[in-house]
Amino acid sequence: MRSYSKTNWLLFIFLIVQGSLSAQVNCTQTDLNQVPGKWIWQQAGFGKQWTQGESIRTELKRVFPKAGTGLEVRFSIAFGSQSTFHHSPSPAYYEYYLLLKKYECLRSSGKIQPEGETGAWVYMVANSLQGQLFPLPGMVGFDFHKYPSRMLVTHIKIETDAAGNRIIYTKYRPGSYEMQGYYFSPKKEIPLRKLSRRELFTSYKLHHEKRIKEQIEKFEKLVREDQKKYDGLSATEKKEQNYWPDIIRKNQEYLDGYKKEINTLQAWFTAALARKDLDIEACVESVNSHFFLPEKLDAPAETGYPVWVDDPGFFDKTKPRDQAQCLILYIRRQDSDLPKKNFMDRLFKDFNLNVLYRLTGAVPPKTVAANTLSASFGESKPLTRSQPKSRSLPISDFRQSVSGSFPPGWEGPTGVSIREFEKESWLALTQDGEWNPRQYNQEIRDSFSLSFQVRWNADIAYNSGLLQICLSDLAYDQVQEKYKPFTNNPSDWGIYPGYGNSYSRVLIWFDPWWNGGGTLTVYSYNKAGFLQFDKRIVLPDFFREKNDHRIRITRKGNGLTVTDNNKLIADLPSVFLPTARYNFFTIGRYKGEFSDNKSDVFLLRGMEVSY
Repeated sequence: MRSYSKTNWLLFIFLIVQGSLSAQVNCTQTDLNQVPGKWIWQQAGFGKQWTQGESIRTELKRVFPKAGTGLEVRFSIAFGSQSTFHHSPSPAYYEYYLLLKKYECLRSSGKIQPEGETGAWVYMVANSLQGQLFPLPGMVGFDFHKYPSRMLVTHIKIETDAAGNRIIYTKYRPGSYEMQGYYFSPKKEIPLRKLSRRELFTSYKLHHEKRIKEQIEKFEKLVREDQKKYDGLSATEKKEQNYWPDIIRKNQEYLDGYKKEINTLQAWFTAALARKDLDIEACVESVNSHFFLPEKLDAPAETGYPVWVDDPGFFDKTKPRDQAQCLILYIRRQDSDLPKKNFMDRLFKDFNLNVLYRLTGAVPPKTVAANTLSASFGESKPLTRSQPKSRSLPISDFRQSVSGSFPPGWEGPTGVSIREFEKESWLALTQDGEWNPRQYNQEIRDSFSLSFQVRWNADIAYNSGLLQICLSDLAYDQVQEKYKPFTNNPSDWGIYPGYGNSYSRVLIWFDPWWNGGGTLTVYSYNKAGFLQFDKRIVLPDFFREKNDHRIRITRKGNGLTVTDNNKLIADLPSVFLPTARYNFFTIGRYKGEFSDNKSDVFLLRGMEVSY
């Protein structure tokens, strides 16, 4: 007779009563990740919404004949009774969703049950670009005046992956674009449109005019009633209640302020209507619903944001109300739980996105092979594929660059520029930050080499700051063909040492003035931000007036070598972590903001890179 461990025996009992999940078990001896999974198909929605989703359920059943172990998986519809727009006739808004819940064990009763809260969801939202739990960023607190559509102050762009799938990206504050979700529709447009300056200015005027008039009415009433109340007091009562004049005076000041503000508003709007550029798209710094700040309604294109509102004209009103005319796919993963990670990995690998195209009446861009999320995230686009695996990266020597211009082909914050120095063109690093020539996910592996000529002003200060090279292992967005090195928090940037940036990196610092010479310092951090390597080397020839150097940095296995004017100054083992895939480099300046000499500058030219 076959013998069973106590854990297996308890699991066997669980299988017998799987439907109720009521069998008592020993929680400390039960592997919850191995509890048989369960599908729940919870029919919901209104009209034909559930029927329209049959193709999604069929595809899910193909990919997952059984729910993965350790999970209860629910498929249903939410918000099916709502309309996309409340201000005009529009199709239904509803969300197909997958909800993943791991099992937990109650030690008090030995009962296994699905968890109460979860962060793992898959949303397929019909007839909108946003869901109830993932609204588009940049929402403003008042409506477009022609109909009650909330305004969005944000950049919205559509990128395509290598297969042609469309993905919505948004940016509503300084930093990089963030992915919103996959977009499916037979139309090229989205159900939003940009406001013109005329429309924005008019809405802004009407909103604040209403707000200010309400305040004027409020304080006129307060002043009138308080004055009447005070006038009705006896002399003795006025003496005892001597605070009334101050209250009346303060409310009168508020009233006078609001009357002045509405006059300012009217004068601004009159001047605004005389502008010749009212019919072009608005570009703003911000749109404030609480304070009248018209100066925020104009911003340069490179730093400003467009303003979006609902576009009722997007939808074909002759189609059935429940038909999905567009759809956005949004996924929230929770990979800290293994059953959820396994489920999502399989969904990404096998679920065919073409099902969602056909649901909206769109033609799938990839008609032969399966069109999956894994392929979308993993397949390079033509520009990235065109970069050979081993080659030199062409970088401008700045000889033909215009003085004062940002270096062509480079990325990074504004503020650096090409400068003439001793009748030659150089890239001048005059402020703290990081910059990089455009790169395409090429690996910084054994024999990678980066070289450049560097100079600085001969009167450089002792606390001038550091020239920094950062070699990083960064996520690469195949769709945007961009790295994702930074958040919007400067303390997360690679230029700062010792922070948990969630990516491995090697920092190389050159300091032209230390004690008795310059220094080379090398740090290596793992993706948790913990220091793995630390070495400082004194450089007597890299010092103050000795300010003309040709630096070459080379990866040698997992080691690093550095030469200065063809002289080996460092041969350091075990700098690069073997588990990391370094694929991105930046050049920057660090701590220069504390220099006593505000004219301090690092000058670079003649850069050469080979992989």
